Amino acid sequence: MRKLLTLLAILLMACFYLSCSKDDNEVSKPEKNKLELVADQTTIIEDQTVNFTVRSKGEIVEQVDIYIDDVKQNNPYTFKKEGDYKVIAKKSGYKDSNSLVISVGKRIRTLHLTTNIELPLYEKEKVLFTITDDTGEIVNDAKILNSDNKEIPNPWSPRVGEHTLIASKEGYISSEPITLNALAKKDLKVRILGNYEFIVEGDQVHFLVYDTATNQKIYDADIYVRDEKVTNPWVATGAGQAYIKAERKGYNTPFSTSYIIYENTNTTGHVNYRNVSYVNYRTQLNFTGFKTLNLPNGSQELVSVWTEKTLLLEQELGFEVEFYTPTKNLGGNLFSAVFPEQGISIRWMKVRIYNTTTGQTYGYNTSDISGHYNILDYSEKHHASANYKVQFSDHYGDRVEININGKRAFTGKHATQQIISGI
Repeated sequence: MRKLLTLLAILLMACFYLSCSKDDNEVSKPEKNKLELVADQTTIIEDQTVNFTVRSKGEIVEQVDIYIDDVKQNNPYTFKKEGDYKVIAKKSGYKDSNSLVISVGKRIRTLHLTTNIELPLYEKEKVLFTITDDTGEIVNDAKILNSDNKEIPNPWSPRVGEHTLIASKEGYISSEPITLNALAKKDLKVRILGNYEFIVEGDQVHFLVYDTATNQKIYDADIYVRDEKVTNPWVATGAGQAYIKAERKGYNTPFSTSYIIYENTNTTGHVNYRNVSYVNYRTQLNFTGFKTLNLPNGSQELVSVWTEKTLLLEQELGFEVEFYTPTKNLGGNLFSAVFPEQGISIRWMKVRIYNTTTGQTYGYNTSDISGHYNILDYSEKHHASANYKVQFSDHYGDRVEININGKRAFTGKHATQQIISGI
């Protein structure tokens, strides 16, 4: 019995020894530190950015992965849509961080109203508006309201006066108001300088544009002939009627001036003036209308009034000869002009010598005029063929002779079926 007890005591001591020896040799593993996640804000609105910071035991930990709703994202991170988002931080060797909830509210966007106008703004100009939100995206279905809270169209043409406008849409903050002041337009007119009543293809035409209220010349207006923009000066093209207008910002164009552009005709002949013979450049026959003459015997006579204009080649001289022909009564107050022809039916009335560029008159003659005029054909629109010769003495007493044959421009009123009243 004593031997058994001794054996048990020895076994217990051996076990105790082995146990102590094992504890002394075994190395314990260190416990992982936990990451601590914080955000600079946890309640935001759409399109706001959150910056995350990660620490462990008070020290900042770098190169940490940020997971938002289990998807790895950048830090800082911009939240685009409303909602609640769960965020944690992870890094090898650390316990995952605490989770944060970022609450993203819906953003109320602000509208911005802009226009394409270049100031100053004038009445009836077309104004185009653009409406965007504060992210720069275009908002197509927003309304534009005036100071009376009435919607205006886009594009819009203002009346004269001051207009305050905003852009508005449900769910958005209305735009800041913009104020547009529409000024009254003035009137603009264009005419041709020089011998503007007689333009032939190939002529260099100089336009004068002016303010009708002040007669001030306008130098930067756009010129249109038959609705086609042209230069100033312009080389005349296209025989026939031409409507000419000018346009400029800040002006109305109520006046569209009409001219006849004539084709180059085949008139021939010369003018003997002050002992020099000049070659004819062109001629123009113009019926100007009817005139009632008071005769010496107290009666009255209705006559047809004509002028023949002759321009000289490479000269600024023009000769305008006026003469009368009889009229035919077609019944009642309806009359037609008798076309000029050789013979006593023509009454030569006066001659004017003038500068074709400036219009300055060098002299008149109202007596000692003789000659003939014979229209051969006038069936072609804007032209007539005629033989023409006239002699007279100018205001210096020098003898002048004009001798022109062939086709010339036929301008002015139509020479038949004119209604005359008050005769």
